[in-house]
Amino acid sequence: MVNNNNGRDNQSPAADRRSCERAITAELERRDEPEPPVDPPGLAFFETDLGAVELPATVDEVRNDE
Repeated sequence: MVNNNNGRDNQSPAADRRSCERAITAELERRDEPEPPVDPPGLAFFETDLGAVELPATVDEVRNDE
């Protein structure tokens, strides 16, 4: 009997495909859920504060401007 790698070569793509299928199924199950409410004053403050950052910026630069 010949030992070949076909089974091992197919395991990784099959696992990736199953993982993707599970993620899609979970998203489809949740599509009817309402989105969380947005706090407009908090969002406006965030957008104003973020507008002061010169882009492109690193995470550290954004955090230092808090």
